[in-house]
Amino acid sequence: MAPDSANASYLCTFRVIAVVAFVLSTVRGTASTAVPISFAEQSLYTPPDFSSLGFPSGVSTYDPTDGFFHPTSPPIIPYWTRTITGLGSAHPIPNLDPATTSTNWAYNASFDLVSCPAKVWATAVDDGPRGFTSDYVALLSKYSAVGTFFILGGNLVVNSTWATQVREAFDAGHQIASVASFFLPPNVIESYSFSSLSRLHTWSHRHLTTLTTEEIIGDLIWNALAVKQVINKIPRFVRPPYGDVDNRVRTILAAFGFIEVMWNTNTFDTDIVPNTGDVGSLNDTSQFTVANSTAIINETLAQGYGPSLQYLPHAGFIPLQHELFQEQLYVARNELEAVSARGFSFASVAFCYSGGMNDSMTLRYFDDSEPFAAFLASIQFPINVGVLQGVPGAWPDLYDGATTGASKTSGSAPSCFSSRPVLRVFATLAALLAPLGSAGLVLSWIV
Repeated sequence: MAPDSANASYLCTFRVIAVVAFVLSTVRGTASTAVPISFAEQSLYTPPDFSSLGFPSGVSTYDPTDGFFHPTSPPIIPYWTRTITGLGSAHPIPNLDPATTSTNWAYNASFDLVSCPAKVWATAVDDGPRGFTSDYVALLSKYSAVGTFFILGGNLVVNSTWATQVREAFDAGHQIASVASFFLPPNVIESYSFSSLSRLHTWSHRHLTTLTTEEIIGDLIWNALAVKQVINKIPRFVRPPYGDVDNRVRTILAAFGFIEVMWNTNTFDTDIVPNTGDVGSLNDTSQFTVANSTAIINETLAQGYGPSLQYLPHAGFIPLQHELFQEQLYVARNELEAVSARGFSFASVAFCYSGGMNDSMTLRYFDDSEPFAAFLASIQFPINVGVLQGVPGAWPDLYDGATTGASKTSGSAPSCFSSRPVLRVFATLAALLAPLGSAGLVLSWIV
């Protein structure tokens, strides 16, 4: 062994021992006083001040040439990208360009969760919170049903009342999941009169297959950070906007450890004309109504598969439905009544993923010891995007050549923390040390 290599090896060994010794002494000397939140304490919940935490702010811009609102994308952080690509050894992210147009979803049984066990229905509500989350919770309670809410982080950032409603849903035992995107609603959304929902839905989120890998990773991390601020958990289950996914997107999600959720019946509640207060009827052929959407649910239950989706697994069902306006709540009310009348059980999508065997918190959400959770725990607030462009010595930047496989300095001794297994151990240790004031100083000396 060359002298330089030997010295580097000794130094690595010393540093790792030092980190472990510091963690053990800290854990031994510090007793945890954390206790679960009781129902009596839930009323004390205060939503986070996202602006003081450094979350991006802004609004979408309206383009009169196409009639759409175009969302403001959150910042891309280069070392976030390098870190996530380093976590995905089991599912390496292909070095491919994004698609020029969105793709038609092709079912992939290895990745796509689309169904539940027999006679199980997983009410799964997309694109909230939009002010109706508490209404959905009350409705689910009426039927003793558990639901899953797929959350857009940008909606949490812009409205503290909406964020509080999501926390209430979490405290009530419902599963909180993520839309695989993070967007900021325009301030004018409440006063703008939409003539068709297509504008609203396009404004809400973009097609993942058309985004770069860096954009997808950035959106997913910002979204996870926002949800974690509200429920103190990181959702493991995500749903791609529009169901727009290809194998490149699937491997990005898998690199995080996310579980992708699709559907095997579509309520088409996004085709309903919003904010009319009219449930409509099947005899009204001029527009799609609540009655039309309800008829699709009844057809699904009667024939045992979603219309035009009989090629998908369909023992039990995961529907596509939304929380964007009042009429969609009417659809959910009719859905729960019809499903209950058919003798179905209600469950979370996590329960369906497990095949009816598990609905634990550690399945619904990342455990703190998992690499992605450790990574998020290492992010310091307030977030300063300028600093995050790359801080020498910051642990996500420590492994060499995350995207190229080459070391950062040709001929230099290998980094003690350059291998993925060691990096993951170190990430977990850093997460454990993050709450301690002296940890950063000690780690900066050690590494």
